Amino acid sequence: MKQMNRLLSLINCLIGLLFPNKCIICKNIYDGIICDDCHAGIKYLRANEGLIYFVAEYSGIMKKAIKLFKFKKKLRLCEPLANIIIKNMPYLDADCIIPVPLYQQRLRSRGFNQSELIAKSISAELAIPLFLNTLIRFRETKPQFSLNKNERKENIKNAFLIINKEDISGKKVLLVDDIYTTGSTVRECKRVLLQGGAKSVFAIVLSKAVM
Repeated sequence: MKQMNRLLSLINCLIGLLFPNKCIICKNIYDGIICDDCHAGIKYLRANEGLIYFVAEYSGIMKKAIKLFKFKKKLRLCEPLANIIIKNMPYLDADCIIPVPLYQQRLRSRGFNQSELIAKSISAELAIPLFLNTLIRFRETKPQFSLNKNERKENIKNAFLIINKEDISGKKVLLVDDIYTTGSTVRECKRVLLQGGAKSVFAIVLSKAVM
């Protein structure tokens, strides 16, 4: 048994030497997911616009990380991105967490909702209940990045619906999203949540686009 353990240990060492772990962003050897240099390259905002809080600028390292996460399905990035939010968010007295939802067809096509995965990690770390079937996107909308500010507002109008009002009735809701551009999506979600009975809604967004 001891010989077997030594052999396995030797094999693991050899694997580590032949295939060292690398930073998912810069590909430099690093025993983790995002290396210290890449973390240092993130442009933090730590700014708010009313009841919407932005953690970082959607540029450089953060832009690359989000694109790898969303479009290359590098799901290992979920936890470090969630931790970036947790470490840089203001103190919040939230009763529950709700992610900005995707339309079902887009969810099936992508295979996951990046905001939902980040929200799950935040919920687990902060021990705040997560509701995934409360706020839904019940109609398809055009991709927001292809539209101007006014078109985005109209595109997203009345696209969301509350189906379990008891989940949010009288509660302080933390709304989670990954990218803020003009804010049309987040503002519409907040409006629907408040109309549905939430006491208050504070939105925290991982990144804010540079306009």
